[in-house]
Amino acid sequence: MEDISALKETFMQVCRILSQEGLISAQYYVGCRLPGNRMLFIRNMSPLLMTIDDVVTLKFGEEESLGYLPVAIFTARPDVQAVVHAHPPMSIAVSTLEEEFRPIHHYGSVFYRGVPVYDFPGQVNTREKATGIAQTLGNKDALFLRGHGTVTVGASLRDACLLTIYLEEAAKMFHWAKAMGTPKYFSEDLSAEVAKQVFKERSNQKAWNHYIAKLK
Repeated sequence: MEDISALKETFMQVCRILSQEGLISAQYYVGCRLPGNRMLFIRNMSPLLMTIDDVVTLKFGEEESLGYLPVAIFTARPDVQAVVHAHPPMSIAVSTLEEEFRPIHHYGSVFYRGVPVYDFPGQVNTREKATGIAQTLGNKDALFLRGHGTVTVGASLRDACLLTIYLEEAAKMFHWAKAMGTPKYFSEDLSAEVAKQVFKERSNQKAWNHYIAKLK
């Protein structure tokens, strides 16, 4: 029997951090790749009510509709180990704008390759729609679902969670700067350079420890 208890504990921490930071309510999902075309997944349950027994293992191709999107992304992106779908309020607002999101501050720089918008609102309740979203995401780290929420992907549960937090912060900065006047956007080259500084292992672990401590 493989021991995935530690991974399940991290999974629960991610769900609770997302709730604590106001990025999800009762509706969300998190997926984590496992060997053998499987994933850890949380069924439709509030993060405040879940227990470790509610983190289940699903096989690709046998997943319920809520699992269609993680499986589509895992299939398209061998580099991705975790997927987070959340409903961050400012990110949702930005997803409805005609203007393309561009970074203006340090943590926004992490998304220097762009944040595409999947332009068809509604639940991801078919494999065809999930595949379309995975195609729209491409090789990016994050995606806006117009009027719906966000999808972030990472090499770990921790990183996918942090990217959701940072994308919401970037959306707030984007909104505030535009409300004040005309933002001075980061260029792609500048963003790529800054991203190396702010989204590195030491910084990510420090941020993760901070959010874990807030849970306590």
